[in-house]
Amino acid sequence: MVVDDDAGIRASLGVILQNWGFEALQASDAAEAIRLVERQDPDIVITDLVMPETSGLDLLRSLKAGDPHRPVLLITAQGNIDVAVEAMKLGARDFLTKPLTDLPKLKALLDDAERELEMRRKARRLTARIEENGGLGDFVGVSKAIREVFELIESVAQRDVSVMITGESGTG
Repeated sequence: MVVDDDAGIRASLGVILQNWGFEALQASDAAEAIRLVERQDPDIVITDLVMPETSGLDLLRSLKAGDPHRPVLLITAQGNIDVAVEAMKLGARDFLTKPLTDLPKLKALLDDAERELEMRRKARRLTARIEENGGLGDFVGVSKAIREVFELIESVAQRDVSVMITGESGTG
């Protein structure tokens, strides 16, 4: 979704996104963007920083409150380092300046965001399959020690962290 009060920028960015294979919803302000998000749930949002009534930073806060994983790119003609830092702290994926002349960078950012979203979808599907099959169905064991291992696995599996599993050779 493209959010910008400048109709020309919305239209040109929309055409570029469609040429790259993205569906390009368009909103002229933050209020319209919030309504579209509630109805259509776009995967990625590209929003202008400076808009009437509600700024892009305020929109970013609202979007992240609703879905902290939704990628949001901020664009502006009046960027400065302090605003860019604040945007990144609030969870913006990146901060680009107008005019958007570095289209390969924009495409790379969108492709990366799309890959991340697909990985999150796969993780949700796999988690659902595991839960449907009774949790750790392929693991065998009833001892107190193995039940503790199962509980540890289930608690760690719910977090977005790397885990290293160690053990003696040949134990599985």
